[in-house]
Amino acid sequence: MASYNTDPEALAWARSHIQQYLDRLADFEQQAHAKSDMVTEIACAAARAMTQKHFLGDGLRTIGVFEQRPTPFDQTPGSRP
Repeated sequence: MASYNTDPEALAWARSHIQQYLDRLADFEQQAHAKSDMVTEIACAAARAMTQKHFLGDGLRTIGVFEQRPTPFDQTPGSRP
């Protein structure tokens, strides 16, 4: 099993596959909107948002385990998580 934190090629591969999945969810969401299928639209939007946050983060931190990078606060000696 690859360590995504230390293997840039593996990280790029994982990010590209996650982005493809996010793009598919966005497409399903748009199709559902066009068909006035609000339940599917909301479900796809929620799945897309959670996947984005879990795996790619919001620019500050991720929830997922494959790419957790410490913030400057975490690097401060004596700081608590």
